[in-house]
Amino acid sequence: MHRKSYERIKRRIRQETGKQSPSTWLAVAFTLFGVAITSILTLIAIPSSTHGLHSWTRPVLSIIPVFAVVLGIVCLVANNGMAISTGERNEFGELLFWFQIS
Repeated sequence: MHRKSYERIKRRIRQETGKQSPSTWLAVAFTLFGVAITSILTLIAIPSSTHGLHSWTRPVLSIIPVFAVVLGIVCLVANNGMAISTGERNEFGELLFWFQIS
Protein backbone atom coordinates (compact mmCIF):
# COMPACT_ATOMS: atom_id res chain seq x y z
CA MET A 1 0.00 0.00 0.00
CA HIS A 2 1.30 3.42 -0.87
CA ARG A 3 2.08 5.82 1.93
CA LYS A 4 -0.31 8.45 0.50
CA SER A 5 -3.17 5.95 0.41
CA TYR A 6 -2.46 4.88 3.97
CA GLU A 7 -2.42 8.49 5.19
CA ARG A 8 -5.64 9.26 3.34
CA ILE A 9 -7.42 6.22 4.82
CA LYS A 10 -6.10 7.00 8.30
CA ARG A 11 -7.28 10.61 8.02
CA ARG A 12 -10.70 9.50 6.74
CA ILE A 13 -11.17 7.05 9.62
CA ARG A 14 -10.19 9.74 12.13
CA GLN A 15 -12.72 12.15 10.58
CA GLU A 16 -15.52 9.61 10.63
CA THR A 17 -14.98 8.27 14.14
CA GLY A 18 -13.58 11.33 15.90
CA LYS A 19 -16.66 13.48 15.99
CA GLN A 20 -20.34 12.89 16.33
CA SER A 21 -22.80 14.31 13.86
CA PRO A 22 -24.79 17.34 15.10
CA SER A 23 -27.93 15.77 13.67
CA THR A 24 -27.50 12.91 16.17
CA TRP A 25 -27.71 15.39 19.02
CA LEU A 26 -30.90 16.87 17.56
CA ALA A 27 -32.45 13.43 17.21
CA VAL A 28 -31.65 12.59 20.83
CA ALA A 29 -32.99 15.96 22.01
CA PHE A 30 -36.29 15.59 20.18
CA THR A 31 -36.64 12.00 21.38
CA LEU A 32 -36.19 13.20 24.96
CA PHE A 33 -38.78 15.95 24.43
CA GLY A 34 -41.16 13.29 23.11
CA VAL A 35 -40.57 11.17 26.21
CA ALA A 36 -41.34 14.19 28.40
CA ILE A 37 -44.58 14.96 26.57
CA THR A 38 -45.66 11.32 26.68
CA SER A 39 -45.09 11.03 30.42
CA ILE A 40 -46.99 14.28 31.05
CA LEU A 41 -49.92 13.02 28.99
CA THR A 42 -49.81 9.73 30.90
CA LEU A 43 -49.97 11.63 34.19
CA ILE A 44 -53.00 13.54 32.95
CA ALA A 45 -54.69 10.37 31.71
CA ILE A 46 -54.32 8.50 35.00
CA PRO A 47 -57.18 9.65 37.21
CA SER A 48 -56.37 10.25 40.84
CA SER A 49 -59.00 7.75 41.94
CA THR A 50 -57.34 4.84 40.12
CA HIS A 51 -56.79 1.97 42.50
CA GLY A 52 -54.27 -0.80 42.12
CA LEU A 53 -51.37 1.36 40.97
CA HIS A 54 -48.04 0.90 42.65
CA SER A 55 -47.01 3.72 44.96
CA TRP A 56 -43.96 4.56 42.82
CA THR A 57 -45.93 5.20 39.60
CA ARG A 58 -46.88 8.83 40.11
CA PRO A 59 -43.50 10.04 41.45
CA VAL A 60 -41.63 8.38 38.59
CA LEU A 61 -44.01 9.81 35.99
CA SER A 62 -43.52 13.21 37.62
CA ILE A 63 -39.72 13.05 37.57
CA ILE A 64 -39.29 11.70 34.02
CA PRO A 65 -40.41 14.90 32.20
CA VAL A 66 -38.06 17.06 34.27
CA PHE A 67 -35.00 14.96 33.50
CA ALA A 68 -36.00 14.44 29.87
CA VAL A 69 -36.39 18.19 29.27
CA VAL A 70 -33.10 18.97 31.03
CA LEU A 71 -31.23 16.34 29.02
CA GLY A 72 -32.94 17.54 25.83
CA ILE A 73 -31.73 21.08 26.46
CA VAL A 74 -28.22 19.73 27.13
CA CYS A 75 -28.35 17.93 23.78
CA LEU A 76 -29.44 21.12 22.01
CA VAL A 77 -26.57 23.01 23.60
CA ALA A 78 -24.18 20.20 22.60
CA ASN A 79 -25.55 20.42 19.06
CA ASN A 80 -24.89 24.15 19.09
CA GLY A 81 -21.34 23.58 20.32
CA MET A 82 -20.70 20.96 17.64
CA ALA A 83 -22.10 23.25 14.95
CA ILE A 84 -19.88 26.13 16.07
CA SER A 85 -16.76 23.94 16.22
CA THR A 86 -17.38 22.56 12.72
CA GLY A 87 -18.33 25.96 11.32
CA GLU A 88 -21.91 24.95 10.60
CA ARG A 89 -24.92 26.91 11.80
CA ASN A 90 -28.52 25.81 11.90
CA GLU A 91 -31.74 27.35 13.13
CA PHE A 92 -31.43 25.76 16.60
CA GLY A 93 -27.89 27.01 16.96
CA GLU A 94 -29.01 30.50 15.96
CA LEU A 95 -31.90 30.37 18.44
CA LEU A 96 -29.61 29.32 21.30
CA PHE A 97 -27.07 31.95 20.22
CA TRP A 98 -29.66 34.72 20.53
CA PHE A 99 -30.84 33.47 23.93
CA GLN A 100 -27.25 33.52 25.19
CA ILE A 101 -26.81 37.13 24.08
CA SER A 102 -29.90 38.50 25.80
